[in-house]
Amino acid sequence: MGQGIKLKKLSTRECELMQMPTLSSQTPVVFNESAEFSQLTAYCKMCDHEVPESLVTGKVVHLNAHTASVEGVAVCPACKIATPINYRLHSDGRVSGSSPTTGKWGVWGARNKTLMKYICDLLLFRA
Repeated sequence: MGQGIKLKKLSTRECELMQMPTLSSQTPVVFNESAEFSQLTAYCKMCDHEVPESLVTGKVVHLNAHTASVEGVAVCPACKIATPINYRLHSDGRVSGSSPTTGKWGVWGARNKTLMKYICDLLLFRA
């Protein structure tokens, strides 16, 4: 894992996100129609290891009754690499966002899985 990933300096926004509360402190993300995202799990884009909750920071914002934005950074303690997080959670259980590896926007169904694990399963082909 991590092949072909270009490293770059942290942006000002990523530095700001690192100073914010943990994403786990902002869960569950609940919508009126009883859809719920109970856990946000992040993986390092370099080594593919799960990043401890205490090192996954940022913010969750309800944009409207049907959509919440998740913006954050997951800092791997082993690699010292910051993986950006930029996703939208939808009340029907879908997740949309940019791939950590390709940057391309996509939409996935994730009602019964943790958000980042599901996305990484699809995008990074985790076993």
